[in-house]
Amino acid sequence: MENNDKHDISAEVSDKETQQKVKSLQSSFMSGGISRRDFVATSMALGVSLAGATAIANQAEAATPKQGGRLRVGITGGATSDILDPGKILDAYMINVSMGQVRPNMTKINVDGSAGGDLAESWEPSNGGKTWKFNLRKGVEFHNGKTMDSTDIADSIRYHTVEANGSGGSGVVSGIKSIKEDGKDAVIIELNEGNGDLPILLSDYHLNICPSKGDGNIDWESGVGAGPYTLEEHEPGVRTLTKKFANYYNTGNDSFFDEIETLGINDPTARMAALSTGAVDAINNVPAKTASRLKSMVNVKTLISTGNKQATMPMLCDMDPYTDQNVRNAMKHIVNRQELLDKIFFGYGQLGNDSPVGPANYFRATEDELPQREYDP
Repeated sequence: MENNDKHDISAEVSDKETQQKVKSLQSSFMSGGISRRDFVATSMALGVSLAGATAIANQAEAATPKQGGRLRVGITGGATSDILDPGKILDAYMINVSMGQVRPNMTKINVDGSAGGDLAESWEPSNGGKTWKFNLRKGVEFHNGKTMDSTDIADSIRYHTVEANGSGGSGVVSGIKSIKEDGKDAVIIELNEGNGDLPILLSDYHLNICPSKGDGNIDWESGVGAGPYTLEEHEPGVRTLTKKFANYYNTGNDSFFDEIETLGINDPTARMAALSTGAVDAINNVPAKTASRLKSMVNVKTLISTGNKQATMPMLCDMDPYTDQNVRNAMKHIVNRQELLDKIFFGYGQLGNDSPVGPANYFRATEDELPQREYDP
């Protein structure tokens, strides 16, 4: 009897009505509707063999990740100069620790690239997109036991508008004229001019929400946030340990593990070695030329995403011959883009078509809207 993901144990019984019952039973079990014991017992009562029922049960258990335990991540971008100030976040290590584990934002980016709610549950623009009201999620608790309110939100965003704080997110919030509390559960943001992308901008990795100190400043020094994990140990750029926060508002997969240990491994060879030897469970930023090695490794799953990094071929448009628009257009057709993608990037990427707005962005132009330029030497 073949045992694979598509195995249908209803084939073991001949009666069509019973087959339908077995199919329904199998579907209910695979979706978590009934226990293993009930599934096996009921399957056998309907005429399925013990071997067949057990095979499906084992298959389901193997395919279902087990919650808990410690996830060990080897990641790039760590530096001993890293601090917990959200405005000073520079690279993947602190983005992962701060925004990814400890401190959520008002909004987040959904899988399809659209803006979704996080600490802000919903929002309503008015006045041509110059005025935005954000309704906050109620009952959110910080790791120190404080209940989040509009003052925490307003002070956290306002922090990045103060020039003296030197925030890397200052450009993101430069269009904000004012932000004020509207009761305990809402804030109103006034912009200098209308901007329909404000919910997306508020997902920027610098704009993590911290507890307010009550005097207009925020407490970033303690590492306290309202995210799925609490900061337990932190050696900047080297190692960070976080633990699952029991009172996190979202009980889904955001807090799947009991602990997350983040290790700074900037060297790509060392990251690959750590994964290969089992020293870590996951790594990021795999070089394209070595990605094929990962695909051949047992028990390793490779996730491929398209980001915003671009490879460009700039031309000095104020110098001959590139002052001529015809020459610049010719350059766009003389390069075999697909060959570059296949040979230089080993096929990992997508053709940009002379646009900086790539597939990772919600408002990108599709190839139907902006046809790809053809290779025409």
